[in-house]
Amino acid sequence: FDDMAIPLTDDYNGTSKSPSVYYNYDDFDLILFMSDRAFLSGSTDGATGDEVWTAGSMDLWAARLPVKASGLIDTPIRLTSVSCEHNGLDLSEYSVDPISGAIILRIGADLHYMTKETIATKISNANGEKRNLDSTNTILGTQQLPIAVYSDFSNMQERLIPLSVANHLSTIDAYATSYGTISTLLTARGQTF
Repeated sequence: FDDMAIPLTDDYNGTSKSPSVYYNYDDFDLILFMSDRAFLSGSTDGATGDEVWTAGSMDLWAARLPVKASGLIDTPIRLTSVSCEHNGLDLSEYSVDPISGAIILRIGADLHYMTKETIATKISNANGEKRNLDSTNTILGTQQLPIAVYSDFSNMQERLIPLSVANHLSTIDAYATSYGTISTLLTARGQTF
């Protein structure tokens, strides 16, 4: 069973996806992943005393490698809190620049840039304390990339093509109605009028 997939944490059954390794962070490697987990404020597991996970918004999380058979060794650290900063929009995807160590986040239609220094600050501020993650780890350390699309989008505008009866009319039907009038049914360019 060594080659089977294992959950990142054995105490959360929600979504965890898009894992990638963040190499050479100081003296260790990190695993980055997207997850909809959050800590349930004020709740602890009666048996272990650990805080309890609950479903939240899709955020970027980091945890120290290696991973043991039952999951992560350390508690994951939330690197973003996008729902608070972006009107409820979740993180859609992310990409790591292996040279600079920066991360590009896609939130809605916008791209945001997080530097390696920002990541280091968020990880050092966490100090393994789960209780402080929700209040200290926000997306304030990112910069929105100024991307503008200049176009009048003419291919998306409605175009009116004049109807030529000789070229476009395929069928015409005339029929009497129960009210004593005559109506017609025209089919032109595959549409019925």
